[in-house]
Amino acid sequence: MNENHLRAITSSLLFAEKRLSELQDKLTRDDNRHQLYHYLNDLHTKHRETTLNSINEILYEINYTAQTLHLDPTEMSLRREAESVLSGVWVVLEGIKPESLKGYGTLSEADEQTMTKIYERFQNVLASHTYKLP
Repeated sequence: MNENHLRAITSSLLFAEKRLSELQDKLTRDDNRHQLYHYLNDLHTKHRETTLNSINEILYEINYTAQTLHLDPTEMSLRREAESVLSGVWVVLEGIKPESLKGYGTLSEADEQTMTKIYERFQNVLASHTYKLP
């Protein structure tokens, strides 16, 4: 196989490994509650165990494939990940600006003032952290 084949295989396996690891974490955590969402544990214990077993088997096969094909692990920078997430949050939160919300209908003056304050609070927090990681 040439480098392009190996790069494509690595990319596919990396995606699968990351998603499976995320799901495994959700299935094994006791607290999956956040402010605006939570995961409802609607899996019966047997189904949860079966799913975790399947995840482990697939992760084993990913490991086997990586060893068989001599695929090197991809180094991923936590700093770059943090910068990427914070930058993405900054962009997404532009959607709560009063000017942006007006696209969904007129805001009362009180609502506009409330959202301006909320937006500014987010911007102050993000401005103090984004791009300032050591």
